[in-house]
Amino acid sequence: MLRLFKNKIFLLVISTVLILVIIGVSSRGNSKLNWLNNIINVPLAPVEKGISVITSKIEDSMSYFKSKKRIDDENKALKAEIEELEKKITRMDYLESQNKEMRDMLNIRDWYRDYSVIGGNVIAKDAGNWFDVFTVDVGQNKGISSNGEDSFSGYYPVVTSKGLVGRIISISAFSSKVRTIIDEDSTVSCIVTKNRQYVDVKGSMELRDQGLCIVENIDTNTDLSPGDTIETSGAGDGYPKGIIVGKVIEVKKSQDDLKTYAILKPAVDFRSLETVFILKSNSDNGDTGSVEE
Repeated sequence: MLRLFKNKIFLLVISTVLILVIIGVSSRGNSKLNWLNNIINVPLAPVEKGISVITSKIEDSMSYFKSKKRIDDENKALKAEIEELEKKITRMDYLESQNKEMRDMLNIRDWYRDYSVIGGNVIAKDAGNWFDVFTVDVGQNKGISSNGEDSFSGYYPVVTSKGLVGRIISISAFSSKVRTIIDEDSTVSCIVTKNRQYVDVKGSMELRDQGLCIVENIDTNTDLSPGDTIETSGAGDGYPKGIIVGKVIEVKKSQDDLKTYAILKPAVDFRSLETVFILKSNSDNGDTGSVEE
């Protein structure tokens, strides 16, 4: 059995050598053995074609995987670049907001030369979508002091670059509570910018959830129309004169048709307050008084 196997191997080797020799000789253009080359090549042609097709597919597959890896690498690189750009944009937005805050503070300092300007961040607010009462991170630690329960709030109006926010109503060591002009307990003495007529702007429970105020005590001779600007009068309620409060959006008559009142849209958006400026009167003598804990 072993001998027979060895004989088959020997014959296979001899046959392979002969075929290679014949192919080599017959491949010459003037060889007389070309007929023999044809006899060999014709049967092997389908095999050669099959091998060629398989080889081509293998090469295509290898090329696909190489291309996929390159694309994956490029995608990873692009994602990394996008993340880096997003970080830079976020940083630029932050710096822009900081620059705007500083510009606003400089402008407010120019507007209110009789006041020291203290920037503060909103750190808490009462329940609801609108800021009618909220807390800022400015307290006794930054020079906000109490000169008596009934008088200290008048020294500390709260504003933004757009207009009046409200006033401080209580302080603690590291924070203060602010009542805005849309709170029902707020009243501000104001004037109509175009004719300098006195009116009062009050918070209203009915209008608070819309972020609006009511304008009352309108004299019968006062010309008041939608679009008119209202500003603080400075008439003894602790607010400096000339702070923009808002614009009239509607003028109405009372049910008995005897009084005129109006609806005011504040200049400040009380849904999105983040930073405010506290005005500390230069007449504040710094007496700390009692401080809420």
